[in-house]
Amino acid sequence: MKNNCLKWLGAIHLMLSFSIVLTTTGLCQNAQIWKKYTGEITDPDIPLLPDYSFAGYMRGEVALPETSGYPVFDVTDPAYGAIPNDTNSDQAAIQAAIDAAEANGGGVVFFPPGEYLVNSDPNNTSPIVINASNIILKGSGSTPGGTVINMKNYMRLPSGWPSWGNSAMFEFYPVNVSTQGTAVTKDANRGDYTVQVKNASIFQNEKFCELRMQNNTAANNDFLDGKSPRSVWTTIIHQGVALEEVHEIDSVDLVNNILHLKDPIIDDIKAGYKWGAQTIDLLENCGFEDIHFKANFTDPFVHHKDYIHDYGWKGIKMAEVAHSWVRRSRFSNVSQAVAITSSSYASSILNILVDGNSGHSLTAVDGGSSRVLQGLIWDNTYHGQFHGADMSGRACGSVVWRVDARKGKAMDLHGSMPRTNLIDRYIMMNKDGAGGHYANLPNHLTGLTMWNIERVGNGSVWYNLWNDCGGNYCGLTVVNPIVVGYHGGGGAGFDQNHVKYEESNGTKVFPESLYEAQLEYRLGTAPSWVSQTLNEWDSLRTAWYTLELVGDAYVRNGNYANTNYGHSDIIEVKNEGGSYERRGYFCFDVSGIGDVSSVKLQLTPSVAGYTDYNLKFVPNDGWKEYLLTWNNMPAPSYLIGIQQGGSGPIEWDITNEVISEKNGDGYLSMELGAVSSGVYGSFYSKDYHNPDLRPKLIIGKKDQAISPAQDAFIRSGAYADNNYNISILEIKSDGWNYTRDFYMGFDLSNIEQEIVGAKVKLTTKIGTTPGGGTNHHVRFVQDDSWDESTVTWNNGPAYGNFLDTQTTRESGSVVLFDVTAQAETERQGDGYLSLSFSADNNAYVSYHASEAATESLRSVLELTFAGSGTEQSSILAKKASAPSKIFSTPFESPTKVHFSSLKETINLYPNPSDELINIEWNEPIGAYQIMDVNGLIIKSKENVNEKTMAIDIRNLSAGVYVIVLTGKSGDRISKTFIKG
Repeated sequence: MKNNCLKWLGAIHLMLSFSIVLTTTGLCQNAQIWKKYTGEITDPDIPLLPDYSFAGYMRGEVALPETSGYPVFDVTDPAYGAIPNDTNSDQAAIQAAIDAAEANGGGVVFFPPGEYLVNSDPNNTSPIVINASNIILKGSGSTPGGTVINMKNYMRLPSGWPSWGNSAMFEFYPVNVSTQGTAVTKDANRGDYTVQVKNASIFQNEKFCELRMQNNTAANNDFLDGKSPRSVWTTIIHQGVALEEVHEIDSVDLVNNILHLKDPIIDDIKAGYKWGAQTIDLLENCGFEDIHFKANFTDPFVHHKDYIHDYGWKGIKMAEVAHSWVRRSRFSNVSQAVAITSSSYASSILNILVDGNSGHSLTAVDGGSSRVLQGLIWDNTYHGQFHGADMSGRACGSVVWRVDARKGKAMDLHGSMPRTNLIDRYIMMNKDGAGGHYANLPNHLTGLTMWNIERVGNGSVWYNLWNDCGGNYCGLTVVNPIVVGYHGGGGAGFDQNHVKYEESNGTKVFPESLYEAQLEYRLGTAPSWVSQTLNEWDSLRTAWYTLELVGDAYVRNGNYANTNYGHSDIIEVKNEGGSYERRGYFCFDVSGIGDVSSVKLQLTPSVAGYTDYNLKFVPNDGWKEYLLTWNNMPAPSYLIGIQQGGSGPIEWDITNEVISEKNGDGYLSMELGAVSSGVYGSFYSKDYHNPDLRPKLIIGKKDQAISPAQDAFIRSGAYADNNYNISILEIKSDGWNYTRDFYMGFDLSNIEQEIVGAKVKLTTKIGTTPGGGTNHHVRFVQDDSWDESTVTWNNGPAYGNFLDTQTTRESGSVVLFDVTAQAETERQGDGYLSLSFSADNNAYVSYHASEAATESLRSVLELTFAGSGTEQSSILAKKASAPSKIFSTPFESPTKVHFSSLKETINLYPNPSDELINIEWNEPIGAYQIMDVNGLIIKSKENVNEKTMAIDIRNLSAGVYVIVLTGKSGDRISKTFIKG
């Protein structure tokens, strides 16, 4: 199969017009090392890549099963007794359903929608265990309205256990296992499918084998590639390298004592190093899917503070499993989401969100596990997990694939002799997130490939991957990795003495994903599960943050003042006396919402009422939808906003309220009323049968938060020469001696992406009286020469134009000031943004400054970048908007569009093509769609943000197609191409 970019033959032009959305890779730049792998070139100076494509469920060859065919064991069946959404523990019922499924020989343990409580007794904690094959724990979805499993308390550490051995909430492992072993009698090379042993008969009725080399210093030179270990790495120095790899047996040749394997040997085996082969019993076909696992770790994480911080809130642990998985699940407020360990084989962690409070680690593969895939994982915790996705502890032949950890440190390689693994398309903030005790370093032995890694953090970085700083820890240490397509941030350099091969530093390469390319190359065609899983990923990233209501109801006055309307499928609103006035109430659970840049409440009318609607904040969240009446309704405290009614959806910006309540009790209540008298309107409620029309919160996710480079307040009158560079920012407008303003400065010089959202987030330390409010204004300051340690009222720079005004309220509330346009202007200019803040009345308020002791309270500038894919609000709004806005359409379900004239300035090549087309345009591409000549949309993606890209068209049938690009400016252009 060909993977190189073809020379283009020509082009024809056709003019089209429509609204579209879409995503792609950057301009095709074929990696030379990929050409060497496929045999296109034979350059002896380029190393041959290991084949990592055997990672994942069933070695990546087939999709995870959607229907197991097993009987269903519903945890709410009276035989087991789970009751969702109450205050009683459901742990015994869940375990009973699992036990029944095991006794049956397998089954799906099903969780209907609702919240289930586990680990409820803080003095008696224990895991839920699965000890048999063919057990699948399946929920009703990890998105709002699905299944939530709430781990109420941390797992207590049994006496005498090491902290890292603390149990996870769900543990899969076999029991009553036995092992037999024999010696390997002949060398085997990487890529061989056979191994010769002394006694093959012990494997005659076995499915799996484990090849193991005990610690042996004679092997150090091979797996350290001749490098000398540092003196503090005592394990490898004194005991030597230890290796193991697990394989599935295809057949056993008893005559010649040869094991035939279903996947190849991962690294050369030298029988003289005393390799052995042993039987191993593994659980098979176990799964955990479609569940939101919610823990309750809320402390600011401190690394190695105690076992509670590090290991007290772990979600899933799978030990000694094969062909098993965790997928389509969400993990909130956890120490660690998922670990696959202890000689596990050919299993997958896919489509995972980890959010809420930041904890110790993301996911992990260790314990000598082989061929495990960790892919499509989103670390959206507040500040990122301390350690990223990990391969360590003799893990081999495994892959970390398409991880979005743009707020986290980076990938983790936790030492203890992992080898021959792939990190593929990892997006990260920092240089690395690797850990491990110094005695068990280096972080990785030979065979690591880092492919198209993207760093979004500021500034350039330098990697010396064999650094000896004189201390115990000197950063990431890897034995001569292959590094291809490392890009992003302010650039990166690698000490060439400590890399095996480096290519395309600063620019990503084709193929974009090495794992996907190798898998397709081995199988001869791209397996359908890859595109299906990527489509699921795109859908889940939106659905995870489309919040549904905890409760909604309307109330009515007069003769109906004691009537409850909590189960109605509409919310009625009207401003009128007598018995005709109605008001609506809404309550959202925002406790697990994570960091956001914007939040809007969207209501869809069932009966259009052409009046203005006012939305008010309700501080009392104690009301229940099935008890609420006019006579017991809670009172609102202030007006959030007024929006005009009509036939289409109506939206209110409630960002400040959501963030304040997220940091408070986690619930947000609001009241909806009509302004004009006598106009009736109604909106669909959460009980309406069509979920797309129900009330929802539309969430925009921020990409990056930066702390002020400087901040300080100033004071007038007798204090006009005083400097106030302290941990609070005071603000007040009140005469000669009492007025306070403050300055903030932000360094944007290392921000390379276009800023499409910039909001200064301030948290009040002392706010107004409850229910009150005062307006504060932010202005641009052109002069950046001020210094926080010397600025005063008398020497402070002059204020410029107004940027935004926001209302500040009670203590602990959050205020977001929008400075987007000025931030982007300064990013393109001198790279520094100075701002001033002032009040318009004499209400005293103080905000937490950048020096505040509690990190979550510190002032920051929240940034959203063009084309990042993390801003969800516009996508969701389009989904329910007028028909002229077409939502992105998957390949499987074409949608009709209409043709008209568009300008043409695209460069498209090769044309015709049978594999790839390259696109060049003179402005950033926001989205694309490919359609046939009848106007049917065949393929589409969104959030591109590139002027160049390469698109894979191998799945298209031969014929004439049109591609339409939508620019970031809104311009749309088209080009026709031929699929050969």
